[in-house]
This record gives sequence, C-alpha cells and structure tokens, in this order.
Amino acid sequence: MNIPRIISASLLAIATTLLFVTAAEGAGGWYVSGAEESVGIRVGDAGYIDKHGFCRYVSNDSTEGELFVPVKTAAEWRSFRGYNPDGSGLAVCCGYETVNECGGGNPLNAVGIEGQTVTGSFGYSKTITFRCEVSGVEPDAVGHWVRVAGSEVGDCEVPSPSQAGSGEEWSEGQDSNSGGCGCGGEGDHSESGDTGCSGQP
Repeated sequence: MNIPRIISASLLAIATTLLFVTAAEGAGGWYVSGAEESVGIRVGDAGYIDKHGFCRYVSNDSTEGELFVPVKTAAEWRSFRGYNPDGSGLAVCCGYETVNECGGGNPLNAVGIEGQTVTGSFGYSKTITFRCEVSGVEPDAVGHWVRVAGSEVGDCEVPSPSQAGSGEEWSEGQDSNSGGCGCGGEGDHSESGDTGCSGQP
C-alpha cells in the first residue's frame, strides 16, 4: 500500500472501541483528518480524507500521475468535491465520531463508505453495530454512523451476583449431594458440611 504524501501526517489509529469493519466493495486505505494543506495520492492508491466536516474516500484511478487534493480551507475542499477531476474516484464516507453510550461520549474510531458496518465495544460487555449512512447531495453530502436496530448485546456495568444465603441461586449447578456445585440454597450442603465450592462453607 502506498502512503500518501501529506503535510503533518495524521494516519489511522486503532482505538479501544473499534472491533472490526466489514469491507464492502473493498474500500480501505489511510485516513487523513489533521492540519494538512493538501494530500497527494499516488496512482492506484486510495484513502479517506475527513476535513472541514466532510469525509470522502478518494482514489487515484488515472495513469497520469499523482492526484493533489487541496484541503487547507473549507472552500478548497468543497471545490474539489464538486469538481471531481477525471481519473479520480470519490465516495461519501463516515469518519471518526463520538457516540453516547455507557455513561459518556465514547470514540468510535472507524472509517467506511456507505453501507459498511462497524461494531463498537463499550463498558463491561456491550457491543453495538453501526452502519455508514449518507444524507444530502454533493458536494455537501455527509456520512454518519447510525446504530443498527437490534444490534445491541451485553451490559455497560459488571453484573452483580445475588447475595449468598439469600435463598437465590447465584451460580448454576446441581445439588452437591449429587456431585455438582449448587452453592447457594438450603440443602446444597454435603453431609460433611462442605459444598465443594471454593470460599463457601
């Protein structure tokens, strides 16, 4: 993979909330979102440019040479998005976002084009899948990660077991008299008074 020539490189960093991204249509590559004035894309290369509130997946499909993308100002970046030079590919993308889950703003450090999905992990064991969806028209279309209905699994907080001796079973098992480990209710003790469960009388 060719790395683009950029001023003040700001490439994709893997963060704790990113688990994986599905690669719809093979979109992949580098990610630029910092203080660059322009991005140079070599022939056959592609990547994500997320500047001034607009993310685009840009590819250099020409055989003519390097493609220069001006991104110093919002006006320059908008002009490129509206012009889309011959030999270049341009697709709206979803860039890094913050999602409010499990008690705060969590970074969803993922990039993708329309239709791609990413699964983020939050809190103790909660996972949520997001899909890149696009609204608006070029050159001002925007992409955002949208929660996929029914994709939430797990918990934000560590589950607390029932209190021992409350009569509620706090771990699954059989009566200790039958060789299992019941640990919790009346009648779970063996004749020796030992339940067979560590830390339980």
